[in-house]
Amino acid sequence: MNSSFLSKLRGRFYLAFVTFAFMFSSTNWGFSDDRSGLLVEADLAIGWISGSQAPALVTTSDPSTPRDEAGVLSNPTTEILFGNSLVQTEHRTGGRFRVSQRLKKEGAFGFYAGAFYLADGDDDVSFSSNQAGLPILGRPFLNSNTLLPDAQLVSFPNVLVGQVGVRTASEVYLGDIGLSTAFIHDQDLELDLHAGYRYIAFRDALYIRENLTSTDSGGVIPMDTTFIVQDEFSALNQFHGGTLGLSLLNRAKQWSYGVQSKVSLGGLVRTLKTSGSTDVTIPGLPTDQYAGGLLALPTNIGNYTSTKFVAVPEIRLHANRHITSKLSLNFGYNVLLLPQTWRAAEQTDLTVNNSQIGGGTLSGLSRPEFRGASSDIWIQTLSLGMGINW
Repeated sequence: MNSSFLSKLRGRFYLAFVTFAFMFSSTNWGFSDDRSGLLVEADLAIGWISGSQAPALVTTSDPSTPRDEAGVLSNPTTEILFGNSLVQTEHRTGGRFRVSQRLKKEGAFGFYAGAFYLADGDDDVSFSSNQAGLPILGRPFLNSNTLLPDAQLVSFPNVLVGQVGVRTASEVYLGDIGLSTAFIHDQDLELDLHAGYRYIAFRDALYIRENLTSTDSGGVIPMDTTFIVQDEFSALNQFHGGTLGLSLLNRAKQWSYGVQSKVSLGGLVRTLKTSGSTDVTIPGLPTDQYAGGLLALPTNIGNYTSTKFVAVPEIRLHANRHITSKLSLNFGYNVLLLPQTWRAAEQTDLTVNNSQIGGGTLSGLSRPEFRGASSDIWIQTLSLGMGINW
């Protein structure tokens, strides 16, 4: 099942759901508000995460480019095929689930619990050469030994044919639980204070893979030798903290409108796993494997962890169309700021000591290195769902 078919199917599902919501929103069924029962809400969501800044990762050059300038960023004919831009900016789908209940009909105290998920945003691109080694493809870097721009070849006429693929992925999980108390609780207006615990997990990853074959009949490397080069950067940001918030709800006939603001204070545990490998297979010989690819080499391969104390603000706007005394349609907009996160693409160091590539012994500066760069991410969602008051 291809991605275009899934996209069309998802679009038709959204259209059907919105049509259903509109039909019921124009229906004037009986409504009497009773907030004393258990309220269960389930929403579908479409969301966006602010993009991550990726460096130039794949380049191409004019077919007449000399071998030592191919794919190099300082060459005026070099074009960036992937990177030097924001990635992970596309929309993705998700869901929200929440339960809440007043402990008494008068509504002095209550509890709530909820979960939220925003699905994997997966960008997957691939660039390949033909059997003649065209187009020229390269992976640019700054050579730490010469302090000059350089590139690792992926394809070049009579030298290499190959393919390079880049994949980025990210997803969000959130859960919270807590208690509420009412400052104002009457037939038309509610003002509540919330306090509880919140957990947030944000995963982000970057994968780069090359498949190369030597076509240089007079070179040092035997003809038809194959290379598989891989770099992987995987970041996980986990927040644990306490939450304080206020919610205001106003009811008018069959509709209710509300705004909720929260701030969570706690620790953000950030971890990064960097790994890389190079497999070399000479025809007729066993495969040799070496630690390190191009941007993930022995100088930065490993696991890194850091903890920051952060504040996580959130605002939610919602409107609810009460169809019956027990059933409602919910419309919402939510925005949340998760600061000081580690993004996978932003951990790449383009300064490379190429002496260690392919299992070589390091000579010179220890680069690439762990960067520990952090950035703030905005998570925005539009939601549509239903609520049932048991």
